[in-house]
Amino acid sequence: MINLKNVLIFGFIHFAKAIEEASNETIIYGIIPLSREGDPYYDGVPVFRSNEFVKFVVFGENLNGDVHVGVSKYENCEYVEPSDLHLQGPGGHHAIMSMVTTDTGESFLEHVRYYVCVRDHVNQIWIRQDINDMNMIYIYKPVLTTSVYVLIIIFCFSLSSLMSGLNIGLMSLDLNELHLLKNAGTTRERRHANKIIPVRRNGNFLLCSILITSTLCNSIATVSIDNFVSDYVTVAIVTVIIVLFCEILPQSICTYFPLVIGAHTIYITKLCMFLTAPMSYPLSIILKCILGKEISAIYTKERLKELLKMTELPTEEKQIISGALDLSQKKVSEVMTMLDDVFSIPITSIMDFETIALILSSGYSRIPIYVGTKTNIMYLLLTKDLALLDPDDKVPVKVLVQHTKYSCRYISQDTPLDEALGLFRDSRGHMAFIVGDKKPQDEDKRHVIGLITFEDIIEEIFQAEINDETDTFFDNRSKRKLSRVDGSDWISILSEYSKRSTISPSENLKLATFHFLSGISVFSVENISPKILVKLLHLDVFQSAPGQKLPQDSIYVQGVPADFFVMVLEGQMEVKMGVEDLKFEAGPFKFFGVEALKTRKSQFKPDYTLQVIRKTLYLKISRVLYDAAILATRFERFKETPDFSG
Repeated sequence: MINLKNVLIFGFIHFAKAIEEASNETIIYGIIPLSREGDPYYDGVPVFRSNEFVKFVVFGENLNGDVHVGVSKYENCEYVEPSDLHLQGPGGHHAIMSMVTTDTGESFLEHVRYYVCVRDHVNQIWIRQDINDMNMIYIYKPVLTTSVYVLIIIFCFSLSSLMSGLNIGLMSLDLNELHLLKNAGTTRERRHANKIIPVRRNGNFLLCSILITSTLCNSIATVSIDNFVSDYVTVAIVTVIIVLFCEILPQSICTYFPLVIGAHTIYITKLCMFLTAPMSYPLSIILKCILGKEISAIYTKERLKELLKMTELPTEEKQIISGALDLSQKKVSEVMTMLDDVFSIPITSIMDFETIALILSSGYSRIPIYVGTKTNIMYLLLTKDLALLDPDDKVPVKVLVQHTKYSCRYISQDTPLDEALGLFRDSRGHMAFIVGDKKPQDEDKRHVIGLITFEDIIEEIFQAEINDETDTFFDNRSKRKLSRVDGSDWISILSEYSKRSTISPSENLKLATFHFLSGISVFSVENISPKILVKLLHLDVFQSAPGQKLPQDSIYVQGVPADFFVMVLEGQMEVKMGVEDLKFEAGPFKFFGVEALKTRKSQFKPDYTLQVIRKTLYLKISRVLYDAAILATRFERFKETPDFSG
């Protein structure tokens, strides 16, 4: 018979052992994930990527060195992914759990639930803990792998670096400067400028696109780095990369080579503008409405002069350009020849030997004529009109000015030099008289205070004196004479004008030439008096050619304008005409170019070629000399002084 007492004692012992064994079982109440900085955080069931290193704080009972903790996606804890467990503090109530999340084996981005499982020395099998939010994690398979993230980070920082450099490079290129390079740069600069101008023309759109692209790339790179390191480390890494490699370095390079880099990356820039257009274009419209149209660099004359000093142009060229820029800032009164220094003669003068000698010795080609006082300059006389004038005729100056009728141009003393230059350019005259502010009582009179010539303005542009073979003075304002000019030479030239001919035919040939010319309409007595025609034949009108078929032997060339008359005296010339190049010879007293003396409104262009083929003596009279002979004939025939009272 079983002893009841022994049964009770045996049951109590087994119950006590069961309670003891139950009290030593490991229980996990929950796990809380740790941030990369080691701080616990909890915002629901944690979610991790596969193959990610994570840490948890484990809370429970009987956590010791014999306890193993892992996770499994099966509720029966099959195929558990183990972890490392590090006890924290006495009592076995909490520990640090670290592990690398496993590959879920599912499709991308699908969240897979994993349960917390425990195995200890009491239970040698894996036991799932209570199912709650604290004892589960979710793991998903990311679309992008680590290597892809690295490539994204490199690409984003590279594009951000390029955008930062283009922000300085392209925006520093002024539109006017680009057009200057397009029109006046080297071949390479023109090619680059042509590429950049269409993009640079929309400055606000370009700026917004560059900044949005750069900011977007920096943000993507920052988020990608944050997946691998802690927040503090991310801030440090991103700051160093952006400052050094995305700001300082690219902007320094693009500052030196903005045109080259901008042109070679223009397609990337256009792509960024296209992709960011939904955001950047509206922003550019808003900026344009607020700030207005972009202001390009404007070069004033002062800025151009300072810019000119920085160039490597020769000093003479700098002076010319600077003189042209200053032209509108100078008045004619600053460069004019004062009236006291102007050579002029009264209208009551007589063209005798002394007067003509005085005019020629002055060295001027235009002689002002005044009526009454010297300030009342009314007429102008050209020295070339005196070429065939006989001093013995003593023609009054009144008669000369009536026939020549050269008009005088008057301008105010406050007229800028550029306006005066325009007047000279648009008119045939190259001299103007400066009128003062003081108005004379008689409206028909002028108050002339000086004169200015086309040459004076050119000298201001060149900033140097221009002297030709007829100039008497080095400077019209200082009146310093040229040492090479001798007034007595003009008198000797005048007295010996009949001996100037370098080729002197026989007197019989001259007489024959005279009679033959008298029979030609343009040299008939109705146009030129016999006396003037004789004087004309005593000038340098006879020419000689060797006839060696050299270029200089061509008298007329077909289609080339000519302004002179030619007549063969001795020898032979050859005439070629027509597309068939017909040829015939022209002997003594054959003449050509009558139309050249008659034509006034248009130039005479021969439809033939005239060339010397043998040693030839010929007569050559220019249109200027012919006009002078016509004018001298008028003077000769005008014996009475005209009435100027009307």
